[in-house]
Amino acid sequence: MQDTTVKTALLGAAVGAGITAAWFLAKQEANTGADAQAAEVPAATGVKRFISDKLKGASYKPVEILENIAASIGKPVEELVKLNANENIYGAPQSVLDELDKSGQGHFIYPDPTQMKLRTALADLHKEHGVKLENVVAGAGSDDILDIIMRLVSPEVVVISTPTFGMYTFLGKISGIKVIEVKRNSDFTVDVDAIVAAVRKHKAKLVFLPSPNNPTGTILPNAVAETILQEDTILVSDEAYADFCDVTALDLFQKYDNLIVCRTFSKWAGLAGLRLGYGIAHADLISVMMGIKQPYNVNTAAEIAGLAALKHRDEILVTVNALRAEKDRMWTRINEELSWLKPVPSDANFVLNEVVGGLVAEDVYQSLRASGVIIRYFGKQGGDLSNYIRISAGKPEDTDRVLSTLADIGSKFFKLTPEATKAGKEAVILDMDGVLADVTNSQHTAIIETAKLYGVTVTEDDIGRVKAAGNANNDWIITVALINETGHQPPATLEKVTEQWEEMYQGTPGKPGLWEVETLLMCPHLLRRISKALPVAVVTGRPRSDAQRFLEQHNIQDCVQFMVCHGEKPSKPSPDGVIAAMEHLKVKNCIFVGDTPDDIHAAVAAGVVGLGVCAPASEDAETTKVLMDCGANQVLSEGLHELAALLQ
Repeated sequence: MQDTTVKTALLGAAVGAGITAAWFLAKQEANTGADAQAAEVPAATGVKRFISDKLKGASYKPVEILENIAASIGKPVEELVKLNANENIYGAPQSVLDELDKSGQGHFIYPDPTQMKLRTALADLHKEHGVKLENVVAGAGSDDILDIIMRLVSPEVVVISTPTFGMYTFLGKISGIKVIEVKRNSDFTVDVDAIVAAVRKHKAKLVFLPSPNNPTGTILPNAVAETILQEDTILVSDEAYADFCDVTALDLFQKYDNLIVCRTFSKWAGLAGLRLGYGIAHADLISVMMGIKQPYNVNTAAEIAGLAALKHRDEILVTVNALRAEKDRMWTRINEELSWLKPVPSDANFVLNEVVGGLVAEDVYQSLRASGVIIRYFGKQGGDLSNYIRISAGKPEDTDRVLSTLADIGSKFFKLTPEATKAGKEAVILDMDGVLADVTNSQHTAIIETAKLYGVTVTEDDIGRVKAAGNANNDWIITVALINETGHQPPATLEKVTEQWEEMYQGTPGKPGLWEVETLLMCPHLLRRISKALPVAVVTGRPRSDAQRFLEQHNIQDCVQFMVCHGEKPSKPSPDGVIAAMEHLKVKNCIFVGDTPDDIHAAVAAGVVGLGVCAPASEDAETTKVLMDCGANQVLSEGLHELAALLQ
C-alpha cells in the first residue's frame, strides 16, 4: 500500500494543479502498481472545464509596451527608439489633433453605428475605383474587419501564404476554422499555383493575402490576385501598408465581386492607438457585414480623427513619403555596410532582414533591445522566421541609431574570430554579479545606503572606480574602503559594515531584502541554449546560499552544473575558482565571462579565454578599454547576446 506521507504529498500537488481531491483519491484506489502509471488525467479541471477546446493554443503575441521595456532594461522611455510596430512614428499632425480636441463634448452619447460620415468620406477617397457608400464597412482597426469577414463566410478552412501576418491564424483558431498554410517562394512572393491547388483541394471559400505582406514587405501583383479571383473563393487583399507602395487590388474592384480589400488608419495616418480600419467589398457582402458587426465598433474619437485625417490627407502623406525614403535608406545602408544582414526588398514601411554569418537573430534582437532600440523578432509566429528581424522605418535619427547599434553588434562579434575562441569551446564559466544578475538596485544600493549610515555619499561612479582598480571582489570590503577613504572617524570596521550591509540586502522582519529586486541580465532562453551545448559553471564572490537563491529565483538552476562561491576558493583575481570549475567539469579549456578586471585577471591566470561584459551602470567605452587592457579577448554587450554565436 502506498505510504501515507507520499500519498498526502501527491494529493497536495494534485489539488494545487486544479484536480479535485475526490477524483485523485478515487484514482489512487482504483489504480495501483503498474496500472497506476497509466491512469488518465482529466482534460480540464476546475473552472477551466468551461473553456472551449478550440481555444487551446490560441494566442497572438503583440508588441510589448514601451513602459515595460524601459523598466526591464533600466532606461527611460524617452531614450528608446521604437521601430517594432510599423507605425507612422511622426504621429497625426496638429491639424488632426486640433479637430479631435474640439470634439471633447458629446462623448457620453453613443457613436453613429453606421459611421455614415466616415464611410461617405472613404467612398469619396476611393471613388476613382468605383467605390460607393454601400461598398464600405468601418471597424476598430482592420483586425476587426478581418474578424467580421471570418464570421461573414464562416468557412471550414481558410488559406494563407506564410510567413505572413499572425492575426489570420489567431482569428482562425478562435473561430474554429482550420488554417491551411501555403509556404511562400524563397523570395517571399506568393506561390500562386500552390494557393490555387490548396483552394481547390480544400474547397476553401476564403484566402487572406496581405499586400504588401507583413512581415516581408512583398506586394501581391494584380496578375497573381486575378488568378486567385478566378477560383470559387473570396480573396481578401489586406492592404494595411498600401500607402507606402504603388500597387493596389482596388484596380480589380469593379471586375471581381469576390474581392475584399482591407485598409487601416494605423500605419499611414498615425492613429494606431485609436483603432480605425475599413473594408471595401461588393454591396451584397457589405450589407451583411454591417448587420453582423458590433453596433458601435468605431468609437466617437476614432471616427472624428479618421475624418480629420482624410481632410488633411495631403499633409499626412508628407510624413508617409518621408518614411518611405527612410525605409529605402535603411535598406541600402544595411545592404552595403552590414555583411551579416540580408535585407529583403520591401514595398512597405519596414525591412525584414535575414541574420547570417554566424549570428543568431534572437540574440541580435536582444542586443538591440538592451541598447534601447526596439525592433521585432517573430520566431515562428506567422511562419518560421527564426533567423530574421524586422525593423520599422522611423525618423532619420532613428535610422542612424539603429544602424550604428547594428554596426556595433557586428564589430563586437567579428573582432572575436573563431580561432580566438576555438580553444575555449569546451565549457562556459560565468561570473554572477553584473553578468547573470543585475545588482545595480540590490548590492550597489546596499553599498550606497550602508555608507549613508556613516554620513558618506557614495555614487555608482565611485563603485565602478573601486571595482576597476582591482582586488574588489567583495562588496563588504568595497563598502568599508569607500567609507574610510573619506577619512571617516572612527574608521568603519568590516564586521560592523558587513552586519549593516547584510540587513539591507537580506531584509529584516517587516522589511523585504534588496535581493528581491534583482533581475536576470542574460536571456534565459540563451542560457538554456548554451547549457544544452556546453557545460556551464558559475564562479562568484557571493555566498553559496545567495547564489543558489538567485538561480532558483529565476528558475535557471538546471542550467548550471557547478558553482564556486565565496570562501570556497581564494577570491578573484586568483584563478583558483576557475581552475576548480574546470576540474569539476573535466575540461582543459573554457571561456570565462566577467565584468571586472578581477574576472579578466583570473581568466588570464588560468590560461583560458576571458570575455568581458559591460554591466549595467557602467560606461561602455571606458569599461571596454579597462577590460581589454586587462587582457580580455573581447568585451560583449550586456546580456551576452553575442555569446551563442561565438560558440557555434
